[in-house]
Amino acid sequence: MDPFLQACKKKLQDAGIDNAQKEIHWFLEKTTKFSQTNILLDNFNLNQLDRSKLLNFVKRRTKHEPFQYIINCASFYGRDLYVDPNVLIPRPETETIINILKSEKKQYSNALDIGTGSGNLAITLSLENIAHNIVALDKSLKAIEIAKKNSVYYNISNIKFLKHDFILTSVNTKFDLIISNPPYISMKEYNQLDYMVKNNEPVDALTDFEDGLLFYKHIQKSLSNLLTNNGIVLLEIGLEKHINKINKIFSNYSISWHKDFNGNIRVIKISNV
Repeated sequence: MDPFLQACKKKLQDAGIDNAQKEIHWFLEKTTKFSQTNILLDNFNLNQLDRSKLLNFVKRRTKHEPFQYIINCASFYGRDLYVDPNVLIPRPETETIINILKSEKKQYSNALDIGTGSGNLAITLSLENIAHNIVALDKSLKAIEIAKKNSVYYNISNIKFLKHDFILTSVNTKFDLIISNPPYISMKEYNQLDYMVKNNEPVDALTDFEDGLLFYKHIQKSLSNLLTNNGIVLLEIGLEKHINKINKIFSNYSISWHKDFNGNIRVIKISNV
């Protein structure tokens, strides 16, 4: 490896970045003209601009700024999305919602995505032909602008993005599919989060500032006005220790639990009994 790249790698390692070499490779793939193969084979030469960009990346990364925010890109369900600190970084665990829907091989007429963030779930619903018409809500105008930007990139026309605080304002339309990755971290749990997450990602996309159950309680109260008779709801959850509490919240509905790729219970599916 080039001595310059070795020095960059060491700075990252010294800062506790475990995947230092891989992150350098990923960064170069995103920001230079070199192919993945050339980078892996160390068959490339960086010009001064490339070196300057890499040095800036290392400087930001050693301060534990998330990789995805530095390159303004995160992958979800095999697609790249624009992200910045105004939206949560999409996690692979959230893909569980899409996997459940894909396995059922059913198309939905009207879908609602609550707290859309970067638009990752709504956009995937559209591109995977899971839903025909989609409404995506977020209380953050900046998040809505980012989600719209991502949908324009993929030339999507069947998603309506709305600035809307679901907790404060009711929705007066019924949907046969409702999905959400809500802010499910309690304030106690939030205070114990890794500082890279806590110091960079939007706080109100992570926690409800209460016990982590506020969203589930609110959607349960709203379901009679939101869900069609044959409709379903898929909600991501956080820690498995909350399962019993969430079961009680939705005790009047038919529910099932689904695991993510790590084998952790990640999604609750809710339907009318």
